[in-house]
Amino acid sequence: LPAASADGVGEDGALVLTVYGAGINAGKYTARAAVEDANYTVSNPSYAFTVEKRQISVSAWEDVALTYNGDLQYVRASALAGAVSGEESLILEKDIRYSVSTGGVNAGTHTVTATLSDASNYTFAAEQSREYEISKATVTLIWDASRTFVYDGTVKSVRAVSVTGAVQGEENAVLSALFYEGGAAEAGEHTMVASVSSSGNYVLSSSECSYTVEKRSLTVRFTDISKTYDGKTAEY
Repeated sequence: LPAASADGVGEDGALVLTVYGAGINAGKYTARAAVEDANYTVSNPSYAFTVEKRQISVSAWEDVALTYNGDLQYVRASALAGAVSGEESLILEKDIRYSVSTGGVNAGTHTVTATLSDASNYTFAAEQSREYEISKATVTLIWDASRTFVYDGTVKSVRAVSVTGAVQGEENAVLSALFYEGGAAEAGEHTMVASVSSSGNYVLSSSECSYTVEKRSLTVRFTDISKTYDGKTAEY
């Protein structure tokens, strides 16, 4: 509330000037002055004044580990500098708005910016932004149970048939994006290795699966030949 004084008071100096119209929140107000003495009138009884927004800044951000889950994620301000005592929690809970220019969904580095609502009694002195990381989610491959083959000259391999740990609805996309190495044709023990794109949202908990190509069984058929001893080597 602005202070007020009056000019033109008589020699007795006795005048009670009342000013009302106080403002608490940030905004524009009009103060009014009045006198109770019937010998005076106020020539300019009103006065416009402004309660400016108080400048604050973010002094700390949440220290949380974020993992890809298919939803928008970001860190929030956890402490403020410059707020009126007792109002910090309310500002953090209701006044601050957040925006993420880089999407804030996929795994990687993002930047979140905090702003204050128009109705707030506060304003940020400068842009309040924070870089943060969303880690890749870990998935586990469930491999095909058929891991034993018989040698037939063609390359054998094993594939994952399902995954656990993926965001609901993304399982098939994860499976179709897998790369495989380790196919083999020769008999023996082999290892299939799966991998995912480095630019994706997932990492594998384990990437290897063993499989076996067994030797092929052959049957030898002999021709039934009868020979009488003659002292010479028998040839067939």
